[in-house]
Amino acid sequence: MTPKFRGVGEALKKFQHNLDADASKLMERIEGADHRREAVFTKSHAALADANASLDEVDTFLSDLEKTNAGPPLDDSPRSSEVAQRQREWNDR
Repeated sequence: MTPKFRGVGEALKKFQHNLDADASKLMERIEGADHRREAVFTKSHAALADANASLDEVDTFLSDLEKTNAGPPLDDSPRSSEVAQRQREWNDR
């Protein structure tokens, strides 16, 4: 055997051992991340369901408000004039 090839077999075995060790560590991390993924997405789905429920409440409120004809005051109503006057005063500052 030439000097260049001495120790190549042993170096390859050590290299393979190190690859296996690194792959095992990586596999453990992947499994841990996968377990965490499940928990995070479960929480995410619950948070989104809560947000959708809140949106439903607002939508229902707006629908009910529209049914009461509770729109903005008419321009010629006394209350509207007071509000408009205060707004003009505020803007003139």
